[in-house]
Amino acid sequence: MVTTGVSNDRRGQVGIGTLIIFIAMILVATIAAGALIHTAGTLESQAQATGEESAQQVSSGLVVFSSVGEVSDDGEIETVEITVGPTPGSGAIDLESLVVDYTGAGSGGYEEVDADDIHDIEGTVLRSGSDRATIVLDDVELEAGDDAHVTLMTSEGLETSTELVVPYDLEAGETVSL
Repeated sequence: MVTTGVSNDRRGQVGIGTLIIFIAMILVATIAAGALIHTAGTLESQAQATGEESAQQVSSGLVVFSSVGEVSDDGEIETVEITVGPTPGSGAIDLESLVVDYTGAGSGGYEEVDADDIHDIEGTVLRSGSDRATIVLDDVELEAGDDAHVTLMTSEGLETSTELVVPYDLEAGETVSL
């Protein structure tokens, strides 16, 4: 038998080196898997929070059912009544936290709605889809043929807009649909 001069000790050293590299790769893979699982958990909780917030925003709006104006003795509309209700599936909406952005001929600006401006409902909160409330806007100064833009903003940041278009024929003391 011929010997090549390679001892069995050298084979053992190569095997131990391979085992150390294999163990190191397993440790790296375990750490990477832990980081991926942590990241997935964080992303899942963020996605759930975003989904709940989006559902709340989509289902917490207002619907404008009608808007009417009362014609004063001088032939102008100085008071507008806007009837609103919650969108289907909406949660409770406190109208006292509502902000109105009014832009019309000759006047405009933001106005916070208070309890004195809310009519046709007990309290200030719309609780169910069948609830209706009338929001009264004073000092709007609209004349025949004018138009105005009203945006109602809820405390959740949702906006509902409506256009008010005044008819050309107005008679003092009448109530007209806008």
